Amino acid sequence: MRVSVEKTPAWVICVVTGVPFGAAMGFISRSDGDSLRGAAISGAVVGLAFGIAMAFTLRRQLQHLVRAVGPDTSRVDRRAAGRALRRGPVPADPNVRAAAIRLARHQLELLGRWRLRSVIIWSLLLAISIVGIFDGSRWRIALVALYLFLLGYQVIRPRMLRSRLEELTQGFEEDGS
Repeated sequence: MRVSVEKTPAWVICVVTGVPFGAAMGFISRSDGDSLRGAAISGAVVGLAFGIAMAFTLRRQLQHLVRAVGPDTSRVDRRAAGRALRRGPVPADPNVRAAAIRLARHQLELLGRWRLRSVIIWSLLLAISIVGIFDGSRWRIALVALYLFLLGYQVIRPRMLRSRLEELTQGFEEDGS
């Protein structure tokens, strides 16, 4: 069962994203030596802040996505365009194909706009996590792996999008898009 962000109330997104994040952060805090009460409080505060931020972020991203693929594109076609962008054969439906092309261009533009900031942020967090390993926090090893993955993603994703965009646009004439 898929849940649509469009129809989901913001408070549900907040709970669904914030509770697991807060629980994980509380667990990590507890395993690093904090008291049970301190870990629970910090997990709750961080989870609430994360949930609120994700509710606003996901809503905003959806609005930008709808604008990028075209407000007249149906939700079904948007999903098909997203799938076509990720994998599979080039869609036969010209509306889905055009939406996938617009989506690819939108994502490339976003990645380009945020690339330098993302690389700086992930590099700083990677450095902090590496230092944290020497402070005795074994959870920092997982964070090092995560930040290395995210740095790699910043390099690989634009190449993947350009390659898929080339496949999607090959022999396709966009009518006014």
